[in-house]
Amino acid sequence: MKSHVVLIVMTAAIAAGTALHAYKTRQPDELDKIGKSLAEAQNLLPQGSRISFKGEPSKSELLSWARYAIVPAYLDPNARYDTMLIIRYKANNGDSALSNIESSRKPFWQYTDSIYHYSLSIAH
Repeated sequence: MKSHVVLIVMTAAIAAGTALHAYKTRQPDELDKIGKSLAEAQNLLPQGSRISFKGEPSKSELLSWARYAIVPAYLDPNARYDTMLIIRYKANNGDSALSNIESSRKPFWQYTDSIYHYSLSIAH
């Protein structure tokens, strides 16, 4: 009798674990969202482009995620190229310096998803 109870409990635990894993793997993460959001921008950039990058200071992983999303273009947070990608929070509670930088440039592509606002721009 005890072996049947153990078998039922183990089967239920495996089924619950499998269902939870399937649910988690179906949920898009931020990297997926950034990749989808930057897909159109990637098509606008010539292969091997060098682009300056500015992103939310509180979210340092944005640079790595954006680099991954727009390969083969190259993002450099320290360089001053004519083209710049800015990623800031959609809500106005983001870094105001990013908004100032963005307003001083001429955008040629912009997109907003559920979390971030993206802008590719050139210097005036």
